[in-house]
Amino acid sequence: MAKDKFLPISIFALAISIIIASSNISMAIDNNGMNISNGISQGLNNINRDIFINDEANNSIMNRYTASVYLGISEEILMQIMNNEESKIPYIDINGDVIFSKNALDKWVEESNFKM
Repeated sequence: MAKDKFLPISIFALAISIIIASSNISMAIDNNGMNISNGISQGLNNINRDIFINDEANNSIMNRYTASVYLGISEEILMQIMNNEESKIPYIDINGDVIFSKNALDKWVEESNFKM
């Protein structure tokens, strides 16, 4: 008789456990899907940047990112150099778009005594 009293409580507890577990699994799947999606997006972004760098390596005109990669420094350090009047790094600013000449950068690196 005692077993008959606990059967409905056991079934109810099992149902609640299944609902909670299903909810946790669903959230984990959603989060994992977002992580995978973000990883794929970042990977595609890196591929696009690499392709852009390879294309720009053949050209003599570079943007700030490709110039920083070419010089082997971060964009932040390149910005610091650009903002330092003593550096005299050659670049052109057209409506906020910064353009570098590969030849001018090569000459600047060879002739510059600039130190940070």
